[in-house]
Formats: sequence, C-alpha cells, structure tokens
Amino acid sequence: MSRFRTAAHLVSWSGFCPLMKQSAGKLIGRNARTKGNRYIGAVLGESSTAAGHTKTRLGARYRCLAKRRGKPKAQVATGNTHLKIIHSLLSNPGMRYEDLGPDYYETRMHHPRQVRNHVKSLERLGYTVTLDATHPTEEEVA
Repeated sequence: MSRFRTAAHLVSWSGFCPLMKQSAGKLIGRNARTKGNRYIGAVLGESSTAAGHTKTRLGARYRCLAKRRGKPKAQVATGNTHLKIIHSLLSNPGMRYEDLGPDYYETRMHHPRQVRNHVKSLERLGYTVTLDATHPTEEEVA
C-alpha cells in the first residue's frame, strides 16, 4: 500500500469514486465510470451488494443509500468505504478491523433535531402533538 499515500489515492486509482461531470452548473454527459480497474470495480460491486444482506455497518450503509439514491450509487459509495477500510488495514499491519455495528448510523443521528422535525411534520398535517419521553434524554441524564 506504500504506492498509495492515502485511501483517496487508492479509490481514485481504482475508479470507484463518485463522478460529477458539470460545468457552470450544467450536467455534461452521463455520470458513468469510464476509467479505473474494471476487475476491482466488479469485485467491489459484488461485495457491496453482498454486504447489503449482512447486519454490519457496511450493510446498513448500503441499504440506506440504496433506498434513497438507488442501487448503483449505493454500490459505488459502499465500495468506496470498502477500499478505505482495505487501505487502512494494509497500510497498518498491526491494525485489526472491528465492525461498528448495524446501528452505527442511527446512534449518530441528532436526536433532538429528529424529534423537532417529526413534530413539525405532524403539526403541518393538522395534529396537536404532546411529547412524553419513554427514555431519558442526554440532557436529563446530565
């Protein structure tokens, strides 16, 4: 891995980074990958799809992105994350990979903001909302 100084260099070399071809705010042509190692692309695409069926952080990332953005973009984003993990592990021989779990993204969400947004959405629909917390919030615990 000494050939690639950073994980971003590896991702760029493999051609598995997101593309956006635009000029002056206008999209130009298709956003398809044209360069890069096609064998790595094939393996990363397959492993990303397979990761979507697992209960891991990468699986949660794939499912969330596939639902919002579509499967091809989810494959690229998850493959990008795969490459970053691979670069980190191969660059540091003593490092071990420890999965952060399928609930990694839910635990990082800003709870008060989510509550506020849901309350506003319900009020826009004509409901009166009364909140009763079943679990103490971080402010109440402190």
